[in-house]
Amino acid sequence: MNIDYHPLVFDSTATDFPFVASLPKREKTRRQKLIDEYHAFCELNRGSPPLTLSCAAEFLGVSPQRVWQLCESGRLKKITFLGRSFIKFDGIYELTTEDRKTGVHTKQFLYSSDQ
Repeated sequence: MNIDYHPLVFDSTATDFPFVASLPKREKTRRQKLIDEYHAFCELNRGSPPLTLSCAAEFLGVSPQRVWQLCESGRLKKITFLGRSFIKFDGIYELTTEDRKTGVHTKQFLYSSDQ
């Protein structure tokens, strides 16, 4: 049996048919999106394992809310993967090695009793 191309069958590109450009493009499947997101997640964490907010809070000795505040202020790098937030360990290590004041910080007002 001969399975060669029939003489009337030919390959054509989308430029041969201008109406094709207006058709909606095929979106990635959910599975392919997850795979791409996972690869991006792995690429961002190369050499630095990610930690959850609560685990990062344990390392730093603060609450998870404080870790969130540190992320919002830009002192810690937060990565979101599948709707969950992770913190890069490099940033946590830097914060643990620097000297930090502990306790509640209040503003000090100077006043004079000569009034």
